[in-house]
Amino acid sequence: MHFISEVRNKLAFQLLLGTAVTNALVLYKETTHEQIQISEFRLELIKELLDNPIQSSPLSSSKKHKLVCETETTNNRNKRRRCNKCYVNLSKEFGRVHAQKKMQTSKHILCYL
Repeated sequence: MHFISEVRNKLAFQLLLGTAVTNALVLYKETTHEQIQISEFRLELIKELLDNPIQSSPLSSSKKHKLVCETETTNNRNKRRRCNKCYVNLSKEFGRVHAQKKMQTSKHILCYL
């Protein structure tokens, strides 16, 4: 059963990739008015992809939400409250039920800066 799933996934990936390459070839022919075989186009595409290494930019930590746990003074227990600003935004966009399910139970530093 696992083998069948792998084969199906591989075929689906090859089909999507082949479709994308074919679409790119059609666009290339329309824009450059140059006739080229698909095998030649694939080789050129591979060469271009190998010549241009992917440059990964580090994620800046300022864009992420940072969670903060606050402790109560009476029992030294962690508060279990939702970030109010994020909850309001989610509830406006998707509704109260969705916001209650998706919210984390800590405050986000960036929401209060």
